[in-house]
Order: sequence, then C-alpha cells, then structure tokens
Amino acid sequence: ELTTEIAKQLIDQAASFPRKPNMVFTGGDPLKRQDLFELLEYAVNRGINVALTPSATPLATRDALRRTRDVGVSALGLSLDGADGPTHDAFRGWEGSFARTLEILAAARDLGFYIQVNTSITRRNVDQIDAIADLLRTQGVHMWSVFFLVPVGRGILEERISPEEYERVFAQLWSHAQRQPYAIKTT
Repeated sequence: ELTTEIAKQLIDQAASFPRKPNMVFTGGDPLKRQDLFELLEYAVNRGINVALTPSATPLATRDALRRTRDVGVSALGLSLDGADGPTHDAFRGWEGSFARTLEILAAARDLGFYIQVNTSITRRNVDQIDAIADLLRTQGVHMWSVFFLVPVGRGILEERISPEEYERVFAQLWSHAQRQPYAIKTT
C-alpha cells in the first residue's frame, strides 16, 4: 500500500541502521506490485540483504525470478505446507499450488538462489513431517523454517495440534536437523 517514494523512504530508514537488517519482500503476492523490481534494486543498492517470498502464482515465472536475481536478490522463500498436492493445495486454497511451488523451487535452484522453505504445522500436515523433510532433501533447499500455527487471520480456521503432537514434531525436527543437508529452524 506504500507509494514508491514512501517505500524508498522506509528502505532508507532501514539502511541507516548501524547494522543493516535483512529485508523480505512478501505479500500476498509481491510480484503484483508494479514497482517491485525498482524497490528490490533500490534496497540492494542501499546495502541491505534482500529476499523475496513470491506466491506460487503465474506471476512467479522463471523470467521474474531471473530478473529478481539480476537486481541483486540472493534469497527466495517459498511456502510448502504438505508433502503432496492434496494437502498443500487444501491449505493454500487452490488446486495446482503444490505443483507450481515445485516448479518455482526448481527454477530458484537453477538460478542459484539461497532457498528457504516455510511450512506451517497444523492438523492437516502434522503427520507429514518426515515426508516433507524427505521431499525437501531432493529440492536443493538451504533452510526449512517450520512455523507453529498462531490462530489469527485465516489461521483461525485451522486446527491447532495438541501439546503431545508439538513434542513429537519437535523430536522429529531435531532428528532431521541431525541428518538433513539443510538447516531447520522453528518459529
């Protein structure tokens, strides 16, 4: 909702910090923003480490990702909330989201991005932790960021997992952190 000029002022403020922060352009779908590449490049030129988290929409083309890389963005974040199409697609609310996410992951890998995959744990996917971890091993990701549902916004409609399931998931993530080729963090 910020104008280009106000967005640049915000970037300037962030760039003035004694230790420059990381800046993630996210959404909704950040690729809908007409001035996105201008803002990405502006932030990179101000010395900020910039990442993009596109939605798995038709706007996230290989050309858009290449352009993102060419303006200096080195990291890409993608959401993957299931080990299969039906689970992920139901969570994201549209059929084909899982396949599209895998296509974007492949393009990001080919373009040399640092790739972070974000997963929100809910009742829908709590039994897919091992399957998601194994799928990510084949996708060239660098970080798996696992989020535990905070029931706000659309999250109110999702069912939280039980305390026992939280313990089991943490044990599974610890086990995977010892043997997977990517890092794992939780939020």
